[in-house]
Amino acid sequence: MGVSAVVTRVACNTSTGTQDITVSGFGTPVAAMFVLARATTEDTNADSSGLSVGFTDGTLMRVMALSDNDAAATMETDKAYQTTDVILMLDPSAGTLEGSAHFDSWITDGVRIDWDDAVPSAYLLVVYLFGGTDVTAYVNHATMNSASDVDVTDPGFAFDAAVFLYNDLASASDATAGAQLSLGFAGWDGATLTQCALMWSSQDSPTAAAPNTRVCTDSVGGTIYADTESYRFVCKDVDANGFTLDPVVGSPVGVVPYLALNFGGAAAAIAGRWTNAGGTGDQAFTWPGFTPQLVMGTYTHAVLADNNYTTGRNVDLLAVFGFDDTREYTSAICVNDAIGTSNTVSHSASFACQVKTAAGTETRTVGAFTSFDSGAGFTLNLSTNAAAGLEWCGLAIEEFVVAPTGIVPFRRRIEGY
Repeated sequence: MGVSAVVTRVACNTSTGTQDITVSGFGTPVAAMFVLARATTEDTNADSSGLSVGFTDGTLMRVMALSDNDAAATMETDKAYQTTDVILMLDPSAGTLEGSAHFDSWITDGVRIDWDDAVPSAYLLVVYLFGGTDVTAYVNHATMNSASDVDVTDPGFAFDAAVFLYNDLASASDATAGAQLSLGFAGWDGATLTQCALMWSSQDSPTAAAPNTRVCTDSVGGTIYADTESYRFVCKDVDANGFTLDPVVGSPVGVVPYLALNFGGAAAAIAGRWTNAGGTGDQAFTWPGFTPQLVMGTYTHAVLADNNYTTGRNVDLLAVFGFDDTREYTSAICVNDAIGTSNTVSHSASFACQVKTAAGTETRTVGAFTSFDSGAGFTLNLSTNAAAGLEWCGLAIEEFVVAPTGIVPFRRRIEGY
């Protein structure tokens, strides 16, 4: 198959050494993305927040992580970044590294990782696999240069899809005070660049919890921290060598890890945001405009895009989700805002989306995958107090386009997705 993208979930090994993660029939990947929440039991809150997002192209690795301690009188939050791992888990109570794993090798139908520091519990690890004969992948980081544009030529190709991380760190660190993470997505069809991001933070050291969030419709990353949007940057000028990152708020420094994917014209990708209409039952989302094979992204409680949220229920949640036509998973952390003793949790669930508030004590929206819809998008079955106007942002990858014999598929350019 020319382009394949799937998601799966496994329990982490609790001893050092290798662990194999496979999806039957997938073949050999060319890239993988790893999302780990500090939770061990399906749809059950675990005390303290911890989240890790990393990726590899089989050669290079990048990962960022954050944590927020539970039941602390003074907020204890941290972030991390490494270039030699795909998974980092922090100990929220100590502000130190709790577990780490690096890429070992591609195997039939999946990936082998190697645990250098074993996590203490079998946390639920979500893994995205990308492969196929038409797929090229590259992982690295860009380094922001204050207010100047950064021209990124390392990929050596124009991406169709890209994922970006940012947490304001300029060099590798196992734990630095102040939990921050932005997760951004971009899609390029040869003519139009689409992009979106979610910025989230939880301030270190105040005597009351102070998470912040912002959903961005026109950026791939940045920082909102201590009630201030400090930095934000956009992706632009995608060309045959790579792309450019352009600061539009502040003068950002630090590294921007990225995963770039090219599908050889055999499938399209688009980044964007969508909202639910409210109520329960099946709801069709036509945002992609094609039949996806994978949808992945992030969400919080925000009900308006491009607004800074610094108080209330709109800031509590940071969730990363993904679904293919067989599997669906959400990994999330939740921090109860403005309380004197921290109330923070981690969560993993087999839903396309699950929105919780007040550190996970109330389930606001549950969305279960129903179908990928031909030529349009996807349908979710929404239940459990589904509120209208919640903002999701993410990336959709089109199902593989089979070309007639002797014709090279180039759908993304001739149809202009």
